[in-house]
Amino acid sequence: DGEAIGGGLGLACACDWVVASERSTFALPELLWGLVPAIIWPVVTDRMAPHVARQWTISAHSRGAAEAQAAGVVDDVVRGRAIEGAVARGVRMLRRLEPDALCRLRAWARTSRSLPLPEATAAGARITAAMMTTPRVQARWRAFTDGEAPWCA
Repeated sequence: DGEAIGGGLGLACACDWVVASERSTFALPELLWGLVPAIIWPVVTDRMAPHVARQWTISAHSRGAAEAQAAGVVDDVVRGRAIEGAVARGVRMLRRLEPDALCRLRAWARTSRSLPLPEATAAGARITAAMMTTPRVQARWRAFTDGEAPWCA
């Protein structure tokens, strides 16, 4: 609910779910100081297409929440006080997830981009098979086959 500039935008991009008020603004002004947003670039380009991130960096001007949402930085844009309810919904959504699976997703999302499709598919199958052997995943699958839908939690 405010400005996310440079490192602030990087912090937002490192998040799994970003809620912003319509008053929020976002910018990558590092080039104005002769710097490159090198430290935050990996997380910025996890959320934004690299060519869009370059455009934002070259222009160095602030953009509103709607434009940040269109670029992939923001997931949910809300009006004023509605931000608290949107954050609560996001927290509920994230709490339903298996934490280890979310961590693996983050790592796999970065790794898979550098692999040719056949290798990525095979590696993905190995990851899935390994995760299916964990007690927590097995318990979630048993609960599902017993009629408990994880999306209703």
